[in-house]
Amino acid sequence: MRVGTMRFKGRRYRIHVHVIAASSDEVDAMRTFRDRLRRSSSLVRAYVARKRHLIADGVTASPDYARAKGGFISSVLSEDRRPRPE
Repeated sequence: MRVGTMRFKGRRYRIHVHVIAASSDEVDAMRTFRDRLRRSSSLVRAYVARKRHLIADGVTASPDYARAKGGFISSVLSEDRRPRPE
């Protein structure tokens, strides 16, 4: 994980970047999670609510925050979301 800032058009932005080997199974998992978020506004709302709850509880250190939201991500990835035959 890399954390830093960058300037763009005179404005400074905080960045938080994870670098993962392209061959890692984690790449497919994170893309699957991303794609599921893109397809479901209710899932996005649940994920945002979870993250806001963590912040409200005082979980702000990056490693702790990542671990704390990991359960949500794992539960989404473990759901069988394949289309069901009719």
